Amino acid sequence: MYSKETKTKVCPGCETPKNIETEFYKRRGGAPGSHCKLCTKAKLKKWATDNPERYKEMCRRQWRSRAALDSGNRYHQRLRLECIHKLGGKCAWPSGCDWTDIRVLHIDHKYGGGNKDRKSVGRNQTAFYRKVLADTTDAYQLLCANHNWIKRLENKEDQWATKQSPTTDSIE
Repeated sequence: MYSKETKTKVCPGCETPKNIETEFYKRRGGAPGSHCKLCTKAKLKKWATDNPERYKEMCRRQWRSRAALDSGNRYHQRLRLECIHKLGGKCAWPSGCDWTDIRVLHIDHKYGGGNKDRKSVGRNQTAFYRKVLADTTDAYQLLCANHNWIKRLENKEDQWATKQSPTTDSIE
């Protein structure tokens, strides 16, 4: 039983009315959980003491999935660094740019067509990095974020570039 107007709900565990926004965990659909946070924590703690083997197994499974995720992230980052190293490690803008900060370096398709290329490998960024590392046609380059956007706009490689884009003359 809860009231949307007053934003309160009576917890069946402690039988006290509490604020829906702050005192209840949200379910996947956004609705408040059945018990308040304090009662939920108490129920979980009791279950863990009553079922120590199952609790250990659940913790082990959760740790394994986190370890696998961390391992995948490390592999992904290592591939990205290998791509950056292969492509020169700095922005390849023709008039000279000295950006070497890996946080702002983008892998760019020299001759456009990046959207098709990314779709061919699916949403898997790691597969794209492997493709860049295997490339022998020199089809990729590193650009800093600013120069990547400038190239996209000048070459009309972006859906927004087809519209009238402002020039530096129009800014005053």
